[in-house]
Amino acid sequence: MRTYRMNRKEFADFRDVQIKPKAGWPASFSCNAKGEVWPRSRSGFHQQEDRIQMKGHIPMLDNVVDDVLEASSVLPKGGRFDLNDAGAFLTESGIQVSRFVVK
Repeated sequence: MRTYRMNRKEFADFRDVQIKPKAGWPASFSCNAKGEVWPRSRSGFHQQEDRIQMKGHIPMLDNVVDDVLEASSVLPKGGRFDLNDAGAFLTESGIQVSRFVVK
């Protein structure tokens, strides 16, 4: 599991793009096998036209998406993941895929 060091401002970048915050999580995203990533805007499947693409906008987020996709035995095609100041967790299983050190 990779560890990412960031300051509070960098962590706030994840929160600042949230559309519909998920209770108990500062940030929640979905991704697909192509590495495209978008913030959660509602429960359930997001149609392509409803996705606000974030790939390339927050470099740290792109790294986390790589970690989610590398957890291929759990989530081979991407999926939902949640972030807090401890790291990134797969929504369905709760498995942690990235660790954060936020200062």
